[in-house]
Amino acid sequence: MKLFLLSLYIFLSFQFISAQDYRENKLIVYGNAVIKAQTDIATFTFSFIGVGPSLELAINDARNKINLVSKELKNIGLTEKSLSTSYFYSGENQNDKAFLSSSRDYKAEIKVVVTLDVFELLEKAITTVSKFSPDYISDISFALKNHSEISKEVLQKAAANAKENAEILATQLGITNMKPRYVEDLSFPNGNDISRNFFRGSRNAEVVLDEKGVQTINIGNTFFSPEIKLIAKVKVIYEIQ
Repeated sequence: MKLFLLSLYIFLSFQFISAQDYRENKLIVYGNAVIKAQTDIATFTFSFIGVGPSLELAINDARNKINLVSKELKNIGLTEKSLSTSYFYSGENQNDKAFLSSSRDYKAEIKVVVTLDVFELLEKAITTVSKFSPDYISDISFALKNHSEISKEVLQKAAANAKENAEILATQLGITNMKPRYVEDLSFPNGNDISRNFFRGSRNAEVVLDEKGVQTINIGNTFFSPEIKLIAKVKVIYEIQ
């Protein structure tokens, strides 16, 4: 029993001394960096719902509406690559069937994402879509084309900042020999979008009737590309030798 207690005491004493040596022979530094970049991509979504007495006709109704809008968007300068389908649904219309008719027994919804890298077209594209009275138009988002490259750059700057901080401390404290033994990236994930809800139906839009009763839609606000901030933080432990 005494031998066991002696062995346990020696083991714990060794662990304490090792931990103490480790605490006394390390330098912990942090590095931080921030890069602000101007967003250069904008996206928004819109959708149309089609109805009909059969599923096929409901889908055709929604598709025809989408095709009309797509044609007009291409006329103002958008390309095929600017448009992508993000959602599709079809099935029995459970909400607003016609009481004395089968004309609305089925419905289909198609949602399209519009992506632009020419911000001058953003307001014009939204106005163009609005003229066709979509069931939904919203979710403007801004992002960076080269988000991955900028994320790497800000991490490199944070690592360089940590190294610089370590060198400053080493110089001031008279440390002549140390090596990095542990590195941890403490950065939060840097998202690549800034979202702005726009409007559903005609919200935030002004509908004007001219003397002939023709509707025009004036968007109240002009859209500007916001800055996106990418932040990195690293922790580095140096072993002092």
